Amino acid sequence: MKIIFRAKAYVIEAESYRRVSAPRSLRTWGCEDNPLEYYLDSEIADKGIVGGFFRAEVSWFGKARILVEYWSPGQPDEATLEALRKDTAGQLSDGAGENGFDFVARGRAMLLMPDLDGSPLSVEVVDDGKVIPPASRIAMSARDGDLTTLRKALALGTEDIDAQLMGCSGLCLAVRSGHVEAALLLIEHGANVHSLDFMGNSLLLGCAASRSLNDEDSARLTRALLSKGADPSYVGDADCTAMELAENRDKHLMMEVLRAFT
Repeated sequence: MKIIFRAKAYVIEAESYRRVSAPRSLRTWGCEDNPLEYYLDSEIADKGIVGGFFRAEVSWFGKARILVEYWSPGQPDEATLEALRKDTAGQLSDGAGENGFDFVARGRAMLLMPDLDGSPLSVEVVDDGKVIPPASRIAMSARDGDLTTLRKALALGTEDIDAQLMGCSGLCLAVRSGHVEAALLLIEHGANVHSLDFMGNSLLLGCAASRSLNDEDSARLTRALLSKGADPSYVGDADCTAMELAENRDKHLMMEVLRAFT
């Protein structure tokens, strides 16, 4: 099921900050680089909600609206829709849409700005025929450190071990959440040790960065990841290697493991 939220919006020139009529060319605008599914509340994400892509509507009178499009495995209940509405409004006012969305029209840089004052987001749910799978039990249980559910899901063998939730694999979520045993279990069962999170960071970088992992646990996971071929030289979003980030976090045991490997 497709879920569409609509918010009032207006257009300003980026240089003068003057309001202008929304150009018709804005109708073709869209933004899919950083979908809101990455930032959803976990209870919403666990319903299998994906997407969170931005588009624009323009009326014949130059009025603009911002559309935010999600998909759900089935008909979402009212509680899920309301929670999703609040999350989306929050992102538009104090997140992804806080400073507007850049676009160019008539050779000028412009901004599409959300206008939420006194106007709640409207919502439309339509069956567009798109098949959306339920949220991955492997990813959810890894994130939560629920080893019982994780072992059952792995034993069934019916799910993709690297299925993503909120832009991350289950292994990535286990590392970020500090659930060492869940992460080691996934590595043992063949989870992809080269997987990246939605920001483009590797699992080794996650071990170094995670404040949910102490130095000893970071070292254990690093050893397991390296044994399966993880690349210690990979440079991620922070523009540093796992060694450099581990040093910054005072994770000396992890640094020893990395030195031994190289």
